[in-house]
Amino acid sequence: MKAEDHLRASGLAYTIVRPPQLLGEPGGVRGIRIQQGDVGGPGQIARADVASVMVAALSAAAMRDTTFEIFGAASLPVDGWRKSLHVLKPNCFDRASCGLPLRKA
Repeated sequence: MKAEDHLRASGLAYTIVRPPQLLGEPGGVRGIRIQQGDVGGPGQIARADVASVMVAALSAAAMRDTTFEIFGAASLPVDGWRKSLHVLKPNCFDRASCGLPLRKA
C-alpha cells in the first residue's frame, strides 16, 4: 500500500489493479468481478483476464485515478465486467475513501 500511496501523491495519472492469486489457465472462461474499497478477500483469476482488464483500462478515460480489485467469478457473464469499468469512482481505494462502513475490529 505504501507504493500505491506514493503513486497517488505523485500527481501522475494512475490506474491501480489489485488481482488475487494469478492462474495460468486460459482467459475468457469465467466472469470477472470488479469492486472498489479494498473489500475483497482471497480469490483467483486467470492472468489473461487481468491483462484484458488492464488493456481496457488503458483506453478508458473514466479509469484515470482509479484503484480496484478484480476476481474471477464463474457466476458472472464472461464480458459483463466491461460495464463495471464505467462506474468506478476516482480516488476510491479503501473503505473510508469509498464511503463504505469501516470494519469492526
